[in-house]
Amino acid sequence: NPFIPLSRTNKSDSLNSRIRLSAIDGLQRSVRAENLFNKLDKVTPAENRAFLARGMDDFHTHLRTLLRSNDKMAISVSVEARVPFLSNTLIDFAFHLNAESKFNQNRTKYIVKKAAEKRLPHKIVHAKKVGFGFTSPMWKNGVEILRDGMVPDLFKWGEKEAEKIYEDLESDRSILFSLISIELWAQIFLNNQSPEDLTEILLAKLKCD
Repeated sequence: NPFIPLSRTNKSDSLNSRIRLSAIDGLQRSVRAENLFNKLDKVTPAENRAFLARGMDDFHTHLRTLLRSNDKMAISVSVEARVPFLSNTLIDFAFHLNAESKFNQNRTKYIVKKAAEKRLPHKIVHAKKVGFGFTSPMWKNGVEILRDGMVPDLFKWGEKEAEKIYEDLESDRSILFSLISIELWAQIFLNNQSPEDLTEILLAKLKCD
């Protein structure tokens, strides 16, 4: 079960995911989830307790980051954004629902979709989620942004280490995305690059072969 802490899972199956997470937040999220899981010992079964612990962590940490980013992006274009599902009454209701109401037969947002089915066509309610993805050149040539950038110096990568990291990044897009974000931040705030000039540089590096 993906919501059970490491201590209650097959550790060999979970180790790789925890190592990847440690590269992003120093395992802080994993430690928080473990602590919350232990504090919620009256919630049974263990799967429901782990699900609730993960939701509480998302609410107090991940959601805070998302809302701050949403606010900054909206303000930058003079838009006052409104986020659904954040009224106190609805939040309290959601936290007291059982896990099956939210995650049922590998389907997320179960209760929301069941309610929406009464008003919207089935194909809309159950449409495949589409995110704001990046084009294939971004992933194909993303490592090149790092090779000539500031990240290797910031993290003190040796030449041999760097090549091994670049090789691993070809198959790990989440870490690649995080490192490119750090590179862009460093170029703007440490290297005095303007966003406009940086955009031109990026377009040149990401150009298809």
